[in-house]
Amino acid sequence: MPFGAWFRGPLSSFLRRTLSIDAVGEGGVFDAPAVSALVAEHVAGRRDHTRILWSILIFELWRRAHRR
Repeated sequence: MPFGAWFRGPLSSFLRRTLSIDAVGEGGVFDAPAVSALVAEHVAGRRDHTRILWSILIFELWRRAHRR
């Protein structure tokens, strides 16, 4: 599946919103500014961070679904 292209196109706003500094910082698991930098580089087309962004995205969605 072309997630890299989707993260730059139709899923870019979802990715930026889900992995925003505030959203990721709330979880306290990842370095939120570093994740934000990865998202920005990927969306701008400067680097391909598809694999790591996919992993962080799925973890964050799981964390939010299971937080108590």
